[in-house]
Amino acid sequence: MSILDLVNYVKQQARMRGISDSELARRAKISRPALLKLLSADVKCPELTTLANLAYAIDDHPYRLVSLYLAGTSPPSRGDWKTKEKRDASRFLRDVTYPDGSMVTTNQRFEKIWEIANAGERPWIGRKLVCQDQSALLYRKEGDAFVPLNYSLVPDKAELPIPDTMPGESVTLAVNFTAPNTPAWVVSYWKMKDRDGEYCFPELEGLRCCVSVIVV
Repeated sequence: MSILDLVNYVKQQARMRGISDSELARRAKISRPALLKLLSADVKCPELTTLANLAYAIDDHPYRLVSLYLAGTSPPSRGDWKTKEKRDASRFLRDVTYPDGSMVTTNQRFEKIWEIANAGERPWIGRKLVCQDQSALLYRKEGDAFVPLNYSLVPDKAELPIPDTMPGESVTLAVNFTAPNTPAWVVSYWKMKDRDGEYCFPELEGLRCCVSVIVV
C-alpha cells in the first residue's frame, strides 16, 4: 500500500537523522497527535502541504514523498463513477516537452506541453486548467524557524482554457514557465475545472511540471 511505503520511508529517514517524533512534528508544523496518526498509517489521504512539510523536515524533496504515496494508488474503477450523467474521465497520454526530471537553467523561460485524452462519455465544453501552486505552500528551514520558499516555477498565467474535446479525442495543453533564479527541484501542479468552476476530477493528481533548475 502506498501509504505504508510513505510512512516507512519517513520513519527510516527520521531515525537516520536522529529526529524524534516531537521534533519531526515541530519541523513539519503539525501537532504530535496528527503526526502519530499519520505514522500509524491511519491517514489514508494526506494533504499535499503535509507531505511537502514532512519532506523538508527530513531534508528531502517533496516530490519523493508524493511519488511514494502515489506509487501504489490506482484510478477509480468504472463502477466508482456514481453520476446521473454519462461517465466523465481523463487519461494522461504523455509529456510532449520537459518530462519529469528535465533540466532547465536559472531564469530560463520554457514551454511545458502535456497531452491528455477525453476517456469518458461526456464532451469537455468550457473547461480550463488551473494552477494549484498557491494552495500548496512549501517551507525551508532557516535557523530554528521554517519560512515559505522564495523560489518556484512562475507560469505566465494561472488558468489555461481547454479546447472543446469530444469523447475519444486528445488535446495538447501548453503553459509557459519561468524558472527561479535559484538552483532547485521545483514542481507546479495543475487540475481541470468545469465551466462552473468545480474540479472535474478531484480524486486524481492532475498534471504537473517537475524540473531540475541548474546553473550553467
